[in-house]
Amino acid sequence: MYAKLALREVLERRTGTALAVLAIGIATASLILLGSFSLGLREGSAALYDDTVDYWVLPEGGSAQDLIVNTEKTMLGSVHRSTGDILSIPGVSGATPVLNRVMYASKAGSDPASIFAIGIIPGNFSSAPFQVDALTPGDPYYAGGDFTGEVIINDVTSGLLGIDSGDYMNLNSSGAGIVSGRHFRVVKVISTQEYSTTPVVVLHISELQELTGNRQGDRANYIVASGKDVGGQLRSLFPGDTVLGSAGYVAYAFEKDRKLGASGAAAAGVSLVISALFISTVMILSISERQKEIAVMRAMGISRGSVAKMLLFESLILSLLGGFTGILLSFLGRGLIEWGMYSLFGMRGVASMHYLILLFGLSVAVIAGMVSSIVPFIAAERIRLPEVLG
Repeated sequence: MYAKLALREVLERRTGTALAVLAIGIATASLILLGSFSLGLREGSAALYDDTVDYWVLPEGGSAQDLIVNTEKTMLGSVHRSTGDILSIPGVSGATPVLNRVMYASKAGSDPASIFAIGIIPGNFSSAPFQVDALTPGDPYYAGGDFTGEVIINDVTSGLLGIDSGDYMNLNSSGAGIVSGRHFRVVKVISTQEYSTTPVVVLHISELQELTGNRQGDRANYIVASGKDVGGQLRSLFPGDTVLGSAGYVAYAFEKDRKLGASGAAAAGVSLVISALFISTVMILSISERQKEIAVMRAMGISRGSVAKMLLFESLILSLLGGFTGILLSFLGRGLIEWGMYSLFGMRGVASMHYLILLFGLSVAVIAGMVSSIVPFIAAERIRLPEVLG
């Protein structure tokens, strides 16, 4: 009965309902999109190693932003030596440090484009997850040899820059210095599902360290390793860092990423406040218009609890309508942003609409509806029956 009455009242206030639903929808969509792009970044990084990597060695306190922000505190140091120590453990079949950075690349005479650079030690895996057999094995530049200038690119990078195997490209950490940056020869173009969404270039880690200022300290974002039942030995080798099995990497990344968690909490708080304010405003206007109706209900002996339930159902209906509208808007927003990212940077698949993120956005909207029902109930309680009923 309460739900039926509430639905009737919501549908009768078309203009107010539409404005509230739209505002809640925009707030919910913003929250969902933030989580989706964060998850897309994580999945894009982890998907490269799903099938062949068993363990991740991560610096304590690292976050998603460290792929772009070059912070020494959230990176591993002396990674070549550490990788050698890992490879000496019985049962370890492969290991390499990984340095990830957003870089700028161009073909001679062309404008620079943003790409995702991955620095590794080729040949350290018997079945390399990076398909880097075309690169010179090992890391000659780190060992005092020549700068190889070799890169492997995916087909997205090939199409973006208009280059193929045997061609040369410039690579630098800034677009402004791309012309004077290092020249690299494309030794292979790969086309696989793991590399299908973003422009990627793979090269020797020491050469990427040279371009990004990470050679001093021999720094990398993490180390990946393959082997059976070597987790305990890896944890002994890295007592101050975090060693995870591959299956637990993404879950850990979200749990421990304080910067991402703070951003998500802030977005959820803003969405909650906006939704609650709009629902409360619409409900207070409704109470003002229905003073006589509520007064008659009270005079007939209908309890305060019944009035509160009716107002709660109205708020929940508004919040659910706004939440589902937000889900629809988030899919529309994702499509527009994906189109823009591909048009500008050639990047695809940068957002992941996981059902848990959608459920979280809807939950925030529902909580806002429950919280906002308190304000109109207080307004209803202040109605003076003798004055309203004359």
